[in-house]
Amino acid sequence: MKTKLVYVLTCSPNDDYIEQALIAVWSARYHNPDVHIVLLTDNLTDGLLTGKRGEVLNYISEKIVISFDNDKNMHYRSRWLKTKVREFVRGNILFVDCDTICCRSIEEIDEFTCEVGAVGDNNTLFKEDLYKDDTVRMVSPLCDISNEDYYYSSGVIYCKDTKKAYELFALWHQFWLEGVTQFGIKFDQPSLAKANIELNHLITPIDGVYNCVLYTQNVFLQQAAILHVSKFPQTSYLFKPKVIRILREQGIVTWLAQLITKCHTTYLPYDYHLKKATTRQRFQWIQDIAYGARMYGKHVDSSFDEWSFGVAIESLIKHLFAFHMYRIGAFLWLQWKFMNVRKKNDLLPNVCAKVL
Repeated sequence: MKTKLVYVLTCSPNDDYIEQALIAVWSARYHNPDVHIVLLTDNLTDGLLTGKRGEVLNYISEKIVISFDNDKNMHYRSRWLKTKVREFVRGNILFVDCDTICCRSIEEIDEFTCEVGAVGDNNTLFKEDLYKDDTVRMVSPLCDISNEDYYYSSGVIYCKDTKKAYELFALWHQFWLEGVTQFGIKFDQPSLAKANIELNHLITPIDGVYNCVLYTQNVFLQQAAILHVSKFPQTSYLFKPKVIRILREQGIVTWLAQLITKCHTTYLPYDYHLKKATTRQRFQWIQDIAYGARMYGKHVDSSFDEWSFGVAIESLIKHLFAFHMYRIGAFLWLQWKFMNVRKKNDLLPNVCAKVL
């Protein structure tokens, strides 16, 4: 694989971004053993990469450390580095956020023909994005995006080593600084949108499997090349505090490695996953939930107090899991949820199963 993978990592002593990055980088290395992985970080974070928290360094090919003044917080450092990635790394690259899991080999990206490629935010066309109106208002101090076909996610960006690609990142960084200093817009996607407009829409939409957000359709999730973990209550428990603490103290142990490679077993389906699920899919969910619960109960916490089942019989399900009745608990949860979900007509729209 010739395309380099690039991760930006900034972290304070009490944050868990190092552990998130460990999952992301380990999974990328596992599925792509020959890939060149670059870790772009700041001087304060680099000082934290010792002991078990330094395990991430075992799986990268190159580390680039940029020094900042002490008054710059981690969020500022992260966005500053992210919008400058193209300047620090030569060759064709795939930038990937640290709250991701690589699910398979992605060597086919070497064949991409676009100069810059990304996936629409929330894995959807902008006109179908549930949050379009709010996004338009947020971005409006910088530019008007109301008629854009795509509002691109900056979580995964493919970028060739071309003059236009460098221009895009230079504008992205410039507009991000303007957004922060003039309008208080700390996020980086609004400035990416403006840079893309300025360069006559240089960014090309790529298949959504390369930036598959966790709350998308389950059929799509099973095809994910890169799973982008959300911060909603039903997030993958690999990113919950108790697992993160184990990662910080022990690193990637055998059972964690097994779960990362079977990451689809580490979260509960969302309501709109269930709405149109086939019988075969529901049976597969029972197997997946039971497997994930068994591994979590054995290695993390048999009380399952970090799990949010979102049903009235939650305490009963946790009780069944505590007594190792995983399939019964999974079946009961799924049936209870399915009976309630099929009556709903107001579930969130989602078109992410389409190839964007």
